[in-house]
Amino acid sequence: MFIHDGVIGTTQRSRKSQVLKKLLDLPLIFYSLIPDLKARGIDSKNLQNKITGIDYSELVDILAKTPKIVSWM
Repeated sequence: MFIHDGVIGTTQRSRKSQVLKKLLDLPLIFYSLIPDLKARGIDSKNLQNKITGIDYSELVDILAKTPKIVSWM
């Protein structure tokens, strides 16, 4: 999930860091919050192919379905 400033660099035209390249090669599903994209002047239509733009209601649905991990230091 890319949120806040994490959405910067997620477009097709963005220069991808080595870390992002490695992440996108993993068999995972990636999401980016559309309101955060809009706040930074980024069009969600230009996202990397493996990144799906979602709104807050979709975020809540995803979080409700995702197993929770609690780790203690």
